[in-house]
Amino acid sequence: MDDIPLSSLFAALAGLLLASGFFSIAETAMMAVNRYRLRHRAKQGARGAKLALALLAQTDTLLGVILLGNTLVAAAAATLTAVITKRLFGEGEAALALGTVAISFALLVFSEITPKVIGAAHADRVDHVLRLVFLLAFDNCEKHLTRRIGDREVHPALRHLEYHNSCDTSHERQCREANNLDCW
Repeated sequence: MDDIPLSSLFAALAGLLLASGFFSIAETAMMAVNRYRLRHRAKQGARGAKLALALLAQTDTLLGVILLGNTLVAAAAATLTAVITKRLFGEGEAALALGTVAISFALLVFSEITPKVIGAAHADRVDHVLRLVFLLAFDNCEKHLTRRIGDREVHPALRHLEYHNSCDTSHERQCREANNLDCW
C-alpha cells in the first residue's frame, strides 16, 4: 500500500463512507416507508414499488444483506484509516488512537446519523434507491421477483406476495369501515 498515492487512499475512504451511508439510508427508508402508498404505487405499475414490496416480504434477508454490507464497508474504512494514519503520523499509539476517533466520528455522522435522518424523512421516495440496493445485493434475483415488461410470465413468489397484499388491504378496509381497532 506504500506505492498507492495518499490522495487515492482518501478517495477510497470517501467512497467507503458513501457506501456505508447508502446502506444506512436504505435500511431506514425500507423500515419507514408508507406501505399503503407503496402498495398503491405498485398497483399503478411503478416497478420500484413492486421491488420494494418484494424486498419487504423478505425483511430478515434484506436486513441481513444491508447490515452485512454496512459492516464490511465499515471494517474496510477502519482498516484504510489505519493505513492512512500510519502513513501520515507513523505507528505511534496516539496516532492510531486519533485515527480511530476520526473514523468513528466520520462513520457516525456521515454514514449513520445523517443518512438515517434523510432516509426517515424521505422514505416514500425511496423506491429508486431500493431498486439499486436490490440490484446490488441480489443481482439477478430481480427478474424472479418482479413482473417483467410485456407478456412475460409473473414469478410465483410475486403472485403469492400480490395475493397476500390484496388480502391484507381488503382486511384493513373492512376494519376501517367497521371502526374496529381490534383488527389491527
